Amino acid sequence: MTIGDRIIEIRKEENLSQEEFGKKIGLSRSIIGCYEKNIRNVSDRTIRDICSNFNVNEEWLRTGNGDKEAVPKDINDLTKVLSEISLSDNVQLHKITSKLLNLDEKYLILIENLIDALIEK
Repeated sequence: MTIGDRIIEIRKEENLSQEEFGKKIGLSRSIIGCYEKNIRNVSDRTIRDICSNFNVNEEWLRTGNGDKEAVPKDINDLTKVLSEISLSDNVQLHKITSKLLNLDEKYLILIENLIDALIEK
């Protein structure tokens, strides 16, 4: 399967014509057609635009390897924060994080608002 085939797959899953797909990433129908037929090489910028607009894993789009769907940015951010917390020597931070897991949604929202207010000061 070529990158052109993978672009067709994305476009068809989104139920978009070449023109509609192109508009979402700022390209013409004819350019999309050339990419899908492997007549033109897909630029790095276009690959990034496709990945960000359609939540596609860049490695999968380029090579066909890996998962098709990209890991959402918020999950990557959460993973990074949790990693930083787990590597931290701050015992208080570990205790607070553990206790947060036991709170109801309404209390989590209150705590988030409190933290946002404290950060703004």
